[in-house]
Amino acid sequence: MLARRIAAAPGLGQRAASTIALKYSNALYQAALNKSPQTLSKVHAELATVSSTIAQDASLNSFITNPTLSANERKAGLGVLYSRLDAALPKKEPVSDITKNLLGVLSENGRLAETPGVIEGFNELVEKYRGELTVVVTSAATLPRDVLSRLETALKQSQAGQTAKLLKVTNKVNPSILGGIVVDFGDKTIDLSVQSRVTKFNSALQRMLLHCVSCILLWFNRGRLEVVEDEEECSRNSDHVTTRVFLRWLLSGKLVCGFKVGIHGRSPICGKSVVDEINSHIDRCLSAPTAQKRPQPQNVAPIFNMKRKWADEPSSSPPVDSSTRVHTPSSSPVVLSNTEPPPKRARNKAAHAPWAEKLRPSSFAEPSFGDRAGEFHDVQPLRHLFVDRCGKTTIARLVATTSNAVFKELSATVAGVNDIKTIVDGAKSTLALTGRRTILFLDEIHRFNKGQQLIGATTENPSFKLNGALLSRCRVFALQRLVEADIETIITSALAQLSSDDSGQHTSLRSSLSDKCMSSIVALSAGDARTALSLLELSVNAPQDMDDSALQALMRNSVVTNYDRSEDHYDMISALHKSIRGSQPNAALYWLARMLAGGEDPLYLARRLIVVSSEDVGLADNQALPLAIATLQACQHIGMPECKINLAHLVAYLSEAPKSTRAYEAYSRAEQAVAVDPTIPVPLSMRNAPTSLMKELGYGKTYRYNPEYAHPVTNVYLPSALENAEFLRQPGDKRDKTWDEDALKEWEARNGVPWEGR
Repeated sequence: MLARRIAAAPGLGQRAASTIALKYSNALYQAALNKSPQTLSKVHAELATVSSTIAQDASLNSFITNPTLSANERKAGLGVLYSRLDAALPKKEPVSDITKNLLGVLSENGRLAETPGVIEGFNELVEKYRGELTVVVTSAATLPRDVLSRLETALKQSQAGQTAKLLKVTNKVNPSILGGIVVDFGDKTIDLSVQSRVTKFNSALQRMLLHCVSCILLWFNRGRLEVVEDEEECSRNSDHVTTRVFLRWLLSGKLVCGFKVGIHGRSPICGKSVVDEINSHIDRCLSAPTAQKRPQPQNVAPIFNMKRKWADEPSSSPPVDSSTRVHTPSSSPVVLSNTEPPPKRARNKAAHAPWAEKLRPSSFAEPSFGDRAGEFHDVQPLRHLFVDRCGKTTIARLVATTSNAVFKELSATVAGVNDIKTIVDGAKSTLALTGRRTILFLDEIHRFNKGQQLIGATTENPSFKLNGALLSRCRVFALQRLVEADIETIITSALAQLSSDDSGQHTSLRSSLSDKCMSSIVALSAGDARTALSLLELSVNAPQDMDDSALQALMRNSVVTNYDRSEDHYDMISALHKSIRGSQPNAALYWLARMLAGGEDPLYLARRLIVVSSEDVGLADNQALPLAIATLQACQHIGMPECKINLAHLVAYLSEAPKSTRAYEAYSRAEQAVAVDPTIPVPLSMRNAPTSLMKELGYGKTYRYNPEYAHPVTNVYLPSALENAEFLRQPGDKRDKTWDEDALKEWEARNGVPWEGR
């Protein structure tokens, strides 16, 4: 806001508004205010005199804005400026040192051109300090005093005026706004000028005319309008009228916005031929008691939905002369049939469906559900939190079947809100007519945003992905992966069902698979019935001469490693981090291998381990952080698969290294102190003093440079409010640590040795 004010303020000569001016303004304001409020007022008055003096004296204005002056010339110019200020100031008081120092620093640094910006920024800071609000009212002519008084009264009643202690209203004359006013206050501008309204009107008029011409040209090119005065030219351009020809007709009076005598076409309301002004004809049609748009039949010949070809496009039909052209209104299509097209012949896809689809359970009584079948009979608002590949869709379909409800299934990956609204409207009608409820199963519901969620299933954590208010009104069913016994039951049931097939195709399946292959199927399925059935299908359809080893290798290659980037990614990195923190290298290396086998980015792991080296190892082993950074560089240069050796090296080192969270906890305490009061100023002795003005203000004056002394010295490093604060505690400090005797005994029992710290 301050930068905008500086850029927009009327300058004296060429001014470059920049952040440099803001820095000088802030330094000047702090210097004057630190001395006394009286000094601030004095400097404010002096700078106002500087502005008026420069504005009235062309030579001083040139001196301020000329960047090519030498140091001696700038010094001489400042002397002239000081003498003018001494003469202009009331009571003949000398110019304050702060004002002189400011102008001197600007001159030394070659920043005199920033003087207007510095003064403007300083004035704004002073106004803010005093609670003043300056309102600039720009008008085309000088406003009378009574008008300004009414404006001031109205502004005082506004929110900005009520918060200000003092309201100043000034009038600025700018004839270019033509009329009205422009009100500027703070960082807001209210433009009520005639110029802005004319500009907006011109812009709107241009858009309207362009739209009108485009629509009429499109209507003409589609055969809805014709110019009859110049039949020869109309005939030559009967199929396609260029914009140039159209505008020539428009400017010559043959066509005025498409709605003038001399144009004939068909009314879009009644379809009759019109030989007078189309506007008046349409008004008469619309004002008639029975005037209404004719209904659009749904089933029409496809030819009536085809777009008209342009003249330069190839056409298989001969051209038609304009004099014999027959206009067929698009609002009156020819109805060919009111019946729905015959449905396509159904195809028997069941024979070619995957086994996982063929053998999908048809009731809760099947052994796939075990003891939990009774939980799903009660149809209430459900929210299924399902682990991936554990029967979400099957359960939803069976709930609809057992409850005699209409089942609708959508996928959030392709469906939208309109699809759901259509189903909801249909569900209302079904409930009113038949009394049957409708179950909407929305798969992959986490693909919707939080304003679109309904009833469905998700493999994501609903606490993070779903609407909390909606989640509290639904029941959550958390399904776990199937255990090996469940997988064996499903495979046995599938073999029995397929062996009893009438076709006899699968009668020998049980004997064609060895127990070793069956065990491999159970192990590779990882609790996923669909994967188990797919592996079973793969094994049965394998060549008969393939031995068990080759078949097991084939099954292993067909199974994709189950690593969910949305949840397993965070769960496993948490397990890796906590294993290192607990000094458990075996567990840490296991989780590292799990993540790399799942396709995790090794650079992500290396970056996380850099954090672990400082957060958990910290000051106990200062070599941990360099080793972690070296591991990241090794992963960048080497890549997989060799960089997994570097990651294993780092994980083992961090797991066995001593642990210390002193630095991590110290920063947390410092952060809490900052949150209590983030505005505590820096002590003067600790501040930097790059300019003579700041040195004069005492910046860094009492600071003792430690290397210059042969003994320890004292400095004020912290603000007085935090003088005795202790963020980094000494090693072995047990404050804020928890003693849990039961947890300690459990650790001693697991490790077989008493803790040495007892």
